[in-house]
Amino acid sequence: PPEVTFEVLQNGLALRLHNGTSTVVTVPDSGLQVAPDSSVQWHLDAAHPSPGPAVRPWRVVVEVDGRPHQVLGEVRWTPGPSPWPWLAGAALLAVGVAATAWQLRRPGWLVVPLGLAVLASITHTAAALAARTAEGSRWALLGDYLPQAGCWALGALSVVLLARGRIEAGGLGALAAAGLVLVTLVRDGAVLGASTVLVTLPADVDRVLVAGTVGLAAGVLAGLLLTARIRLASSVGPIG
Repeated sequence: PPEVTFEVLQNGLALRLHNGTSTVVTVPDSGLQVAPDSSVQWHLDAAHPSPGPAVRPWRVVVEVDGRPHQVLGEVRWTPGPSPWPWLAGAALLAVGVAATAWQLRRPGWLVVPLGLAVLASITHTAAALAARTAEGSRWALLGDYLPQAGCWALGALSVVLLARGRIEAGGLGALAAAGLVLVTLVRDGAVLGASTVLVTLPADVDRVLVAGTVGLAAGVLAGLLLTARIRLASSVGPIG
């Protein structure tokens, strides 16, 4: 009906109804009463993706001025892409970064891929946080991203120290890169093969960001270890 809006949030995690009328709107099945000029959101199991039929219909009845209206929806399951091409791309990127570090034999060059890895991780995380519209205030959700924030802080510090040629930059950079690889694979790796990516970016753009973060960070980690080995060998020198 006019002035009543209905939304499906975050891939069916919640439904939201806004009552823009001057009367109370009720949702009998859920026992909800929505006052004029207010909104309410709730969870409906039937509207949330879960193992089952490929196409599953759902229905919500909304009453306005005693007249029933129906909201009809469907959950449609479609298979996601194979994650292996994305993982292969990340592996090739890591090899390329590590090989370049080996050839240049200068850890300072790694500020570029490490900075890009941090930037890609921040962009993906910001898009994921913006998409969490069914879970309340964004400020209340920031605690979920403390591991990533720790990696970003270490990465930014490492970039500055590497650019200045500081010796301690290698250890901090390796720690930041290892953390980015681990956190991204554990928390965000599933998007590489998911049929629905819950971010405010196109799905393939987000997959590029995730695969790029893993590949760049893994390459930085390998590059720092290789250049550290080279420095150690040159400082020891031949024996005899």
